[in-house]
Amino acid sequence: MVIPHSTPPAMDLDTGLGVSIPLSRPWHREPWLLFIITLPALAVIASFITLWIAVEWGDTLVSDDYYKQGLGINRDMARDLKATQAGITGEIRLTGQILTVRLSNNELVAHENTQPVLLLVHPFNAALDQRLLLVKIGDNLWQASTTELISEKIHWQISVETNTWRVLTYSTLTPGTAVQLGTTTAGAVS
Repeated sequence: MVIPHSTPPAMDLDTGLGVSIPLSRPWHREPWLLFIITLPALAVIASFITLWIAVEWGDTLVSDDYYKQGLGINRDMARDLKATQAGITGEIRLTGQILTVRLSNNELVAHENTQPVLLLVHPFNAALDQRLLLVKIGDNLWQASTTELISEKIHWQISVETNTWRVLTYSTLTPGTAVQLGTTTAGAVS
């Protein structure tokens, strides 16, 4: 006689004290097992996603040549000091996409063999930095045009510089408003 294959009935363990304890399910059918395995598995998956983000989109704030930049800070401070001692100040005004720079102490500027450069340094995105050569249009006036739109909401580092001096400020550029360059004042004036 062949006994048909069927699921065995649920079995209880008799303790002999009148209490029966049901036998536990197989380990792979326990609901807590899924919970206990899921949390570490999610942490591993999240760490791989974090690694992928870090590798794919590197931090542009960290420079590869940070040591050379650190050495360059001393040179920049010396240029700032020379501009202060020479009394070079100025103002910059944005009209459309034309930047007009008025510099004082034009004697030192006139004796330079190099053309002044206007730098607009974005606070966190180096791809938006602009380096513009200034063209002399008058005794104290220099001008540059930009092809890129300059956001009024960004707090730019603005500097006019040559190899020997630099005047600098941190400000927003609003069309029609003059921004003072130099060590004594910084910010926008009307």
